[in-house]
Amino acid sequence: MAAVSATALLVTAFHAVPATAAPTESCTRTLLELPADVETYPGSYVRGASRSGRYILGHASRLDRSSSQGLLWVDGVPRWLGSRPDGDSYGYAVNEDGFVVGRTTTPEATEHWLYSAQADTYKILPVPENFQIAHISSMNRRKDFVGQTWDPNSETYPPFVWPAGGRPQSLPQPSGVDIFSVDTIAEDGRISGQGSKQSVNEPHAYLWTSWNRRPQRITGPNQEPVSIRTIEGPWLGGGGNSWEPAGFVWNTRTHRTTQIEDYVADINSSGDLVTAGREQFEVPSVLIRANGTRTALPANTYLTRIFNRDAPWTAAGYDPTIGNNRALVYKCS
Repeated sequence: MAAVSATALLVTAFHAVPATAAPTESCTRTLLELPADVETYPGSYVRGASRSGRYILGHASRLDRSSSQGLLWVDGVPRWLGSRPDGDSYGYAVNEDGFVVGRTTTPEATEHWLYSAQADTYKILPVPENFQIAHISSMNRRKDFVGQTWDPNSETYPPFVWPAGGRPQSLPQPSGVDIFSVDTIAEDGRISGQGSKQSVNEPHAYLWTSWNRRPQRITGPNQEPVSIRTIEGPWLGGGGNSWEPAGFVWNTRTHRTTQIEDYVADINSSGDLVTAGREQFEVPSVLIRANGTRTALPANTYLTRIFNRDAPWTAAGYDPTIGNNRALVYKCS
């Protein structure tokens, strides 16, 4: 992976999101098309997407299946995912070129695969013996992906990275810290995750700038515990790990931290972002441009992904009030 200076990640200044006199944007909602054999309950979701908006990954309920099934929208047209027609399938992550890493489970076995949307083919991944994949969270354009395994001896979920074309390798963990989630891998190979000290229930964010060295801990401007949801260019986006809503954007180029009103769900290549919203309190997502322009989305809108500015849509997410959750996209201008 590309070398990244750890000193570039140190926060040296704190700023609130800038106010702006620019008008808010007008946003139009489009419900994503669903296959004919979809069930209404429990609905459809957007899990991830390419920045171009061409590939949108989610899942939905399918007739005669026991669980939600992986679903990929290619230029807005849905297709079910799965390496076996009789299996239950799930797509974990999609990259910019339409590759999806996922799994298919049958009564006989579970196989993990890499799907190419352009070729419409599946490549079965050679999972090593006794390597139990518990979860995969993110994949970059090189097709490196990250996740967690299950260790039955320690009953923990150690983090791993699977380099493109290689074999999975464990990520070094901080001394005395149990990593319980790995959240994202950037295009340059940086990886974010969360962990807590043993016997202390206070999660902190960690950032790997090398796959062979222990990660560094990332904190808020007052050294408070945080989590990192997304990495895009020089920006890290996430929020505080408390009941008080607070979002943060760390700029590794300018060494600045910016606080916003809610947890950051995603950031695009221009520095525009969307907040995750808080469904339990009926607080919808907000679109915040890099210049500070703020657009509140309609009620019951919770966004998971923001596209680059040249994409056909602006952001994707779901509405929990339409058919027990409905995947959707927004165009704002």
